Amino acid sequence: MLKNLKDKLKSHLEEQATHLKEKAEKAQADLKNAASHALADAGALNAYLPELQRILQQKVLPLLNLNALTNAMGDSRMEAAFRMAYEFLPAPVRLMVSQGAFVRFCMNNRSQLIDPATEQRILQVPPPAAQRVSSADELLKLKQLLDAGLLTETEFEAFKKQLL
Repeated sequence: MLKNLKDKLKSHLEEQATHLKEKAEKAQADLKNAASHALADAGALNAYLPELQRILQQKVLPLLNLNALTNAMGDSRMEAAFRMAYEFLPAPVRLMVSQGAFVRFCMNNRSQLIDPATEQRILQVPPPAAQRVSSADELLKLKQLLDAGLLTETEFEAFKKQLL
């Protein structure tokens, strides 16, 4: 009887500890998100404008030509380009600024980040099928994105299914 009571008490304490841990993690995530937005709003990312321009030109624009990727981007190709650029930022920056705050910063400062010609290239729909790269090339690039950690296994499989 005493053992049964002890087990019930132990179980109850473990449930309470789990609940408190979840609340603490949520509070920590909320605090990090608020701090991230504050950093972005305070202009902490302004120092990275030249680096962001380079990332957009050299890394993001080539990826926008991938048919499978651009079909999955959703409403705003510009926001999608900035979400991609976020993944190329140095890890310390990504730790301090959330992706949402980064995209909002970029959208608010896009005139400083990209010239009109680059903006047109981002907003441009992928070329017709005759000018696109082959499915094998797209699959290879998608695999590289998966290996680099920019796509999840689920996203990769979805894109692969679209291609094949």
